[in-house]
Amino acid sequence: MENDLYRKFNAIFTEILHPDDSSYDLDTYCETKNLTEDKVFNILNNYSDCIVPILGYTGMGKTYLMHYCIRKKYGVKGLLKNMSFIVKDGMSKSIIIYASYDANRMDKVENGRLAGKLGAASDIILKELKMDNETKEEKSAISEKVAKYIRHNKAELLEENAPSTDALDIEKAESLYNKNQLAYEQEKLKWLLTEKATDIKDVIVILDDIEGLVNVQKKNLVEYELIDTYLKMYDCLRRCENEDRKYRVKLFLCMRERTYNEVKKSAWYNTHRVNNDPFFLTSGISLGEIFMKRFSAIESKTGVLEEIKKKDTWEEAKNVLNRLSDELERILGDSILEICNYNVCDAVQLFASILGNRQWTQKSERAQASFKIEEYQYYLSPASCFRAIAMRNATIYTNEHHLTNIFYDNDKMGYCLPVYILMMMNEVGANRRELSLEQMQDNIIKVLKCESGIEKEKREQIKEIVHYFTEREIFFEKIIVLSEMEVDCKYYISPKGKAILRNFFDNTIFLEIYRDDIFLDDNKHNLDCSSSLTREDLFMEVIKIIDEIGKEEAEYMETFVNRGTLTIYYRLWRNERISIKLIEAQKKSLYKYYKQSVPDKLMRSLVSIEAKYREALDTFTRY
Repeated sequence: MENDLYRKFNAIFTEILHPDDSSYDLDTYCETKNLTEDKVFNILNNYSDCIVPILGYTGMGKTYLMHYCIRKKYGVKGLLKNMSFIVKDGMSKSIIIYASYDANRMDKVENGRLAGKLGAASDIILKELKMDNETKEEKSAISEKVAKYIRHNKAELLEENAPSTDALDIEKAESLYNKNQLAYEQEKLKWLLTEKATDIKDVIVILDDIEGLVNVQKKNLVEYELIDTYLKMYDCLRRCENEDRKYRVKLFLCMRERTYNEVKKSAWYNTHRVNNDPFFLTSGISLGEIFMKRFSAIESKTGVLEEIKKKDTWEEAKNVLNRLSDELERILGDSILEICNYNVCDAVQLFASILGNRQWTQKSERAQASFKIEEYQYYLSPASCFRAIAMRNATIYTNEHHLTNIFYDNDKMGYCLPVYILMMMNEVGANRRELSLEQMQDNIIKVLKCESGIEKEKREQIKEIVHYFTEREIFFEKIIVLSEMEVDCKYYISPKGKAILRNFFDNTIFLEIYRDDIFLDDNKHNLDCSSSLTREDLFMEVIKIIDEIGKEEAEYMETFVNRGTLTIYYRLWRNERISIKLIEAQKKSLYKYYKQSVPDKLMRSLVSIEAKYREALDTFTRY
């Protein structure tokens, strides 16, 4: 059962939480709040050729940014993806070629699909120039002009693909079309762009939605080949024998940062002289603002206000929702984005689900038939919001939703190994730590100095944990193409992984949540779920968990000392200790909840385990 805010605005919340792709008003929903929009407009307005990489995680808004900018600058309406169209901008014209490579459309090779897009653009220009291209005779006349243009500008194309040495140029051009359609269509488009009657000033090409083009055999090689194809097309359109070239070429490449980081190392990428720094979609996103824009857009579109007689209560409730949205943005907006790995669509849905949650964010437990939206009924804190994310409207955590249990399988793996792996991958400063599975395994094995029998078991455990973290998007895979037949795979921690690790050590709410998933079948602990316990009992349970983690970590530290591997430990984890960090987090939680009146029982228990493990771990680290 959702809360009264959800019930009041049921139709709107339902559409936000279960969106139909066709329902999105991109201009109001997807406008970004960073400076990237202005940068794109500057590129569209300048008079030079350029290549612009647009970088962002999957779902972060690369497509929406380009849609928004094209719509806003040129007043374009309707569909954009996989479309070619001419737009007028003041006294000049631009032709826009939008190339969207959805994963379910891998039915043609990349060169053929790009050739088709360029051919569609040429057809539009032919219509603009009122050059008939319907009858066989008209098509033949155009083909002759294309052949003549190729002969003058790039004769080797005709000769390399000629059916015979004595063939006519139009026959050679036809053969070129059959053997290398992309080369033919590029030359045909250049011919049209250089025609005296053509007044197009900009050729804007947008390459988008390439994330799904991962061929099972070739891994990310498909993405790289596609980018290379578009870069070559860009260079081809720029190389024009006509010294008085009237048009400029602008190529936007929308891709993930991990793809860009690999592509930019390639020799072929650098040969295209990509001088522009990439535009990053990583900051300035306000989920609260996007949510309320989305709300208002649906409200306006559905005409819901016209159907409501008491508009004053609607507006009053909407004002409460707006204030709560601002509050949620303030306390947890950035973390929600990170937990969704910057997928803005997913983040807005998660944001809405918190605002609509009854179990953890509304004080009144029962839904009444008649109700009034009053702000005092709702409470938003990091703890209540994290519970809403982890459990939705349930009272027990089962590791099904966004907040992954990083302990994974504590009976089999223990507590420390998964956390050690996360801490090892957590980068310091601006450097991103990227390791292969084998490197992670080697690091752990070196610091443990495992015997051969235990080493094999430990490697399997690490492999299992890394697979689990990758499956839950705590780690990202980066495929490195060594050759067409050989690839390497490295891992790095995702924004979600960083957010979970940071909050895990910032307070003990995550331990309180995880407790339901790891201890309710353990007779050493209270078998009631966390939501059924008093606050004091729950804090005591968390202290017990920290105590168990401390015992295990002390055993690890003793192993490092006895086997002389502390230096390796420092290299991997510096002087960080899991149990000490959790003790500090528990202190923070206790003081925040009880202010200056922490119950003696809790304080004595915490002081006791702190003295025990701080002394033990400090003793080990002095060696």
